[in-house]
Amino acid sequence: MPKFLSSPLLYYGIAPITVVVALLLTLLIGKTLMLQSNVFFLVAVMISAWYGGVRSGLLSLALSILTISYFFLPAINSFTSGLSDTLRLILFTVVAAPISLIIAAHKRSEERLRKSEELQRITLSNISVAIFLTDGEGDFTYVCPNTQVIFGYSESEVEAFGNICRLLGEGWLDPHDLEIAGEITNIEREITDKVGARHVVLVNVKRVANEEGTVLYACRDVTQRKQAEEEHFKRIREHSARVEAEAANRAPQGRCCTAHATVLASRSPRATSGRLSSASDASISRRRVC
Repeated sequence: MPKFLSSPLLYYGIAPITVVVALLLTLLIGKTLMLQSNVFFLVAVMISAWYGGVRSGLLSLALSILTISYFFLPAINSFTSGLSDTLRLILFTVVAAPISLIIAAHKRSEERLRKSEELQRITLSNISVAIFLTDGEGDFTYVCPNTQVIFGYSESEVEAFGNICRLLGEGWLDPHDLEIAGEITNIEREITDKVGARHVVLVNVKRVANEEGTVLYACRDVTQRKQAEEEHFKRIREHSARVEAEAANRAPQGRCCTAHATVLASRSPRATSGRLSSASDASISRRRVC
């Protein structure tokens, strides 16, 4: 609905305005063109219903009935009427009322659809996932408006590519596998954006039943997460290497310490006395043998 009809006064004011215009047109040119007096009033009801909604349309209908009854029935300048005039007003009401309701309902449907499309566009423009719809050959049938966030290309530039392969590369998706599985998730692709920067993208592909396409692609940029994971694994490898190096350095020192302790033990007085005692016992044994 136009912004100038957003206030309640103008919302309902469209009805009397259209009725007055219909009255003037009927008085000025209705008789010249041999038109029935209710033609312009029927148009007034339709316009009121379109711009003001069902209430405005019904208000215009009521005002039109009163105006026709007062100005154009045989008892002019009076609200009294005969049977034929009453039937004429009933016929006008029977025709105009459904038209008013249908037009108002159609207008509401259009308004809801417009708001839904606007909400969808705002949502898709601010999410971090790029959505594409293609036909069976990979040709674009729908391009999400936020493609510039990941790929650096505008919506119109991506549409000019024509095919999803020009955006994500070729040979990474088997249509037969997709036909069997129905959905393939977390396909990792490395792409280059418009300015030459490299991105890691996770792609989910799903078959859909939609008038705009048969295959849906959802692309999510995981470059930062991938870099963080690589940095984490790098730190783990570096830490493991340091631990192994320290263990290797401690091993020779441990062996040297063990050998040194053995030498010291062999030179201790207790060990020397033990050796002397062993030598004396051996000498006594030789003497006894002799």
